[in-house]
Amino acid sequence: MLRPCVTLLVCGFVGSPLLHLAPARAVHAFSAASARSSGQRLEAEQASEEAVRARWLERLAEARARAAAARDRYATAQAAEAKQRQRRYPRGEAKAALQRELEAARLELEEALQALEATQAAAARAGVSQTLREGEP
Repeated sequence: MLRPCVTLLVCGFVGSPLLHLAPARAVHAFSAASARSSGQRLEAEQASEEAVRARWLERLAEARARAAAARDRYATAQAAEAKQRQRRYPRGEAKAALQRELEAARLELEEALQALEATQAAAARAGVSQTLREGEP
């Protein structure tokens, strides 16, 4: 035959505790329900953290891709300008167009690098680790 256990619970406000006697089953059921709900909260928080981390990784990847595309465009424009200087061709309007393209590519590269730095700084403030922030150059 099992004898019921009684557990002493302390309830109330700080400074004026109230003592209650409760069956052990009720305490166990309460603690099990509390553990389940805290486990569910923990899982929800972890899922939320993973979603935030994934969004930051996506934003960082987009900023890196934009910077890489801008670097490629600038390198292409520089190569075209070097070729133009070596061959002394094209001239006139075509030469001016090459120079405009080089300047536009340079500005785009500066903007992309500034946006990447700003995104990395925002990720740092959000708590994203340095390894994830830096990623590939």
